[in-house]
Amino acid sequence: MTNRDDLSSAAKHKLVEAAARAKVPLDTLPYESYKSPSGEEFKLYCRAKSDMDAKTLKWTFKLAEQNVGPFYKQLKMGWQPKIKHSELNKNWARFLVAQNQQKQPVAYTMFRFDMDGGDCVLYW
Repeated sequence: MTNRDDLSSAAKHKLVEAAARAKVPLDTLPYESYKSPSGEEFKLYCRAKSDMDAKTLKWTFKLAEQNVGPFYKQLKMGWQPKIKHSELNKNWARFLVAQNQQKQPVAYTMFRFDMDGGDCVLYW
């Protein structure tokens, strides 16, 4: 196993670029389903923004507006729907989506791979 601290900056960039190019960056992890403490089962899937359907992308925005919009509205900067919509539609965006048994999306998280201060990072 390689210690990431021993890698050159160029090598770290290559790792981040490879992760960012992967259509399904979590494909080596066992994440296909989740069973909640209540017993409900959810199917999980990971997609690059470019592979998300328009209906699900629209849903991600509405869920963000519903869940975090009220918090942003309390801040000086306020809720800025155009900025949030733009963030959700960045080419680097990756989504992990949970679907219920009716195949309806019920939760998601968005993430990206990047470099920060010379380190490989995952912004979730």
